[in-house]
Amino acid sequence: MTGRNLVTTIGRAARAALFAAFAWLALATPAAAQPAWPTDGQWIWLANDPEEGGLHNDQRDVESLWYYVRDGYLFLRMKNRGPAGWCATCGQSREHARYKWLFDTVGNDGVLQGGTVRNTEYMLFTEDVDNNLVGEVTFIDRDPLGDYNTRWSTTNPPNYVTNTPVGAPFANYQRVIGAVDSVLVNPVPSIATTQYLGIPQFGTSTQIGYRVYGDSGAIGVPPDENSDGTPGPFVDGVYVDMYVNLSLLGSPSTLRLMWLTDQEDNNLDQAPCCDRPDDGNFIVIPLKATLTIEKDVPGGNAQDFAFTLTPTSPAGAPTNFSLDDDADGTLPNTWTSATLDPGSYTVVEGAVAGWTLGSLTCSNGNAYASSIATDAGTRTATLGLVAGTNVSCRFVNVQQVAGSITLTVVKDALPNDPQDFAFTLTGQAGFSLDDDANATLPNSQTFVLPAGSAYTLSETPLAGWSTALQCTGGAGVSGATATLSNTLPAGSVVTCTYTNTKLATVVITKQSNEVSAGTFDFTTNLPGAGAFVLTNGAQEARTLVPPGSYVVTESAEPGYVLQNITCDDSMGTSTFATDLTTGAATLTLSPGANVLCVYTNGELGHLIIVKDATPNDAGQSFAFESGLGGLILTDDGSAPGDCSTPSINSFCYDDIAPGEYPVRELVAAGWTLTGISCTGGQYTVDLANATVTPTVPPGGTMMCTFTNQKIPPAAAQAIPTLGETATMLLGLLLALGALVHLQRRQVR
Repeated sequence: MTGRNLVTTIGRAARAALFAAFAWLALATPAAAQPAWPTDGQWIWLANDPEEGGLHNDQRDVESLWYYVRDGYLFLRMKNRGPAGWCATCGQSREHARYKWLFDTVGNDGVLQGGTVRNTEYMLFTEDVDNNLVGEVTFIDRDPLGDYNTRWSTTNPPNYVTNTPVGAPFANYQRVIGAVDSVLVNPVPSIATTQYLGIPQFGTSTQIGYRVYGDSGAIGVPPDENSDGTPGPFVDGVYVDMYVNLSLLGSPSTLRLMWLTDQEDNNLDQAPCCDRPDDGNFIVIPLKATLTIEKDVPGGNAQDFAFTLTPTSPAGAPTNFSLDDDADGTLPNTWTSATLDPGSYTVVEGAVAGWTLGSLTCSNGNAYASSIATDAGTRTATLGLVAGTNVSCRFVNVQQVAGSITLTVVKDALPNDPQDFAFTLTGQAGFSLDDDANATLPNSQTFVLPAGSAYTLSETPLAGWSTALQCTGGAGVSGATATLSNTLPAGSVVTCTYTNTKLATVVITKQSNEVSAGTFDFTTNLPGAGAFVLTNGAQEARTLVPPGSYVVTESAEPGYVLQNITCDDSMGTSTFATDLTTGAATLTLSPGANVLCVYTNGELGHLIIVKDATPNDAGQSFAFESGLGGLILTDDGSAPGDCSTPSINSFCYDDIAPGEYPVRELVAAGWTLTGISCTGGQYTVDLANATVTPTVPPGGTMMCTFTNQKIPPAAAQAIPTLGETATMLLGLLLALGALVHLQRRQVR
């Protein structure tokens, strides 16, 4: 076996042992000790980040960010525009990618100054420290005597670069090494390849953990599809997910976050090369949930009602409290807790003789979506509370009256809104309800009606809202009208809930950096026409859009390049995915969304490179290199061509996006580059490196001329030819022979 084969075999065996060790550790560790990752539908959107060009093939260009809080853990997600930058070289001048979260837990004084984050207390990041294409995740606190860098420095042992320090004086740090998911990628590719870019990796413990995988969120399944439905893997980028036990952060109730990416330099709190929030703002997230329980008895009553709040996941001790709905202050009519840990809860009202729970409604007062289920029959609300949620539950009780039926009308607006909704009910004065936090109008009303009569309940239609009606207790439903039959028995309890969904508005705006006036074609499945055309500065508005998923696609326009798509919802509750390759924006609209999407195009330009040599020499080649492609020119003295007329002394880079394009000449031996000049736009010249960087304007044509001078021969004596050399040698020999002969004669 050769030495090379032996090393390869040993390397494979070591990797196999490493993966086996990770698998054993995963099996040996109790599942309950490690938190379960959120499902894709549970992540809470934080922000989108615009695309910045040139970030090393998008390996560290963050597209979107999410978070989730559960079971005492904070989960954080970055979506990368490209694969995770953990490879053998990655084309960088330094090291591989690092993805960082910084936490401001004390003083609310964290700030981003330039590319440096200051005044944060903790940092969580993942990277490939030892360059073996398997990542590590590290949690570190700031050195009170310095900063993160002093903790990280190899000159301050024990340090984080070479090991995981333990013991005093600092306790808030640890590292977990990742493992490649060999089930998804089997066989595991060679460490030396770059196939690890995007391969799922996992690093888990009871305190911190991470994973890197493809953009569909599926683990242990075939490669993910791209957003356009074509096969992956991971062309749309990868998710870089991390978690941290909140106890490491001091169990705060709110948190200020900052994210950065870099390429593993020693300044941990900086992003000198790479990505950070464009607005420079910290993201504030709540870590606790708020719950309010309200007791409502129409007309008021001194009857006490007992409640039990029970945490079910994670399980916890119940909380008992009582409410009533009268004017004295013995008991309140509301109970609120703003410090609940995210999780699952039940709220149960105890049974009271002679009373009926006419309705039980719960609503979320903000954009943090909790799961809510109510059952008036069992007097139970089942809640899945997420961090930041503000849920209110109203228990409406009615005292039973012989020979009557009870009707409760409930208003549920999506989203909660001060809009008033008008109702009519047979035999009653008209009334209105709304679904907001103020007390001007209630969100429910209860009626005690004589049995044996028929009743009709209707809601007045309202522009901009859709209506759905659901009734329990024996009422018939048709559209927005409920009918109570005269055969309903006395004692019946009927609840009718009107759910009104606010319709969304979507505006598509075209921005084009152009010289000529272009037109741009769009297709969409938004309500209305399936196709429309926009010019620069024009808009297309779609109103009365039901919540749901829609796609808006700009067709490729000859002579233009699609440079950016940005979408924003003023409500902050919709989500978006964009694809510059296909020109598509996928909009997931929430109720009442007000969305603006801007499509930015640049008119394609042209760059002409010209060779001007003195003297003209059609046999001399001059080579150039550029990100647009290399080329070779000569100069025979003819006039340079343009983008429609070819020439041997010029070349046209046609239909290129506006922007900077460095071009470098590989100066030929025997020639010197004496100058570079351009017309048609701005440019910079680095003559020492034979480079020009023109900035091609939208729709413009730039011409850059490289001027060369042939170096004249050095002033020196002409070198004799071979024949001349032979003649000279013969003459020298003859002269030498004559001299010898003369000396012999003199001796005689």
